[in-house]
Amino acid sequence: NPEFEEFLILSPEEQKNTSVQKNLRSRLDALARRNTIFIRSIAIIDTNGINIIDTNDANVGRSESNFEFFNQTFQTNQRTVTGPVFNQQNGKAGLFFSSPIRNEAGRIIGVLRTEYDAGVIQSLINTITSSDEKSQLISIIRKDTFVQIAYTGDPKYTYKSIQEINLNQLKILQSKN
Repeated sequence: NPEFEEFLILSPEEQKNTSVQKNLRSRLDALARRNTIFIRSIAIIDTNGINIIDTNDANVGRSESNFEFFNQTFQTNQRTVTGPVFNQQNGKAGLFFSSPIRNEAGRIIGVLRTEYDAGVIQSLINTITSSDEKSQLISIIRKDTFVQIAYTGDPKYTYKSIQEINLNQLKILQSKN
């Protein structure tokens, strides 16, 4: 999108209160309104990992450079999905969808990121499982952590690992946020 490139090549001072910034924010707000229940925020992150436009104003200026989605986007040069990631302040789980923003030469100049409430996965499972099928258990498990991110059984097992995690594995998981 040329508008993204036009905005991202500006200095931080030049980005503030420009018509391009206002247009981008309006577009992100419109996208976020498509699912107000599960979309927590949509943002543009610069190459340093700084959140420069966000539908949640509290996130603007925050560094997201340590988030798995940000690093994977640059490592793989592709769109990524990461999570669940647990907010350390409120304990809520989120899923992050990110896509590289490229300039005309194809170089990554930023990241477009959407944060969803991780409950969206549980909602989808509940939607496809009819009341007659509630006796069938469906579980979605993250293969690298063995954590159930959705489960039609007892909700207390959601976001729990289905295998024991040793201290070294726990440290690795915590370092990933």
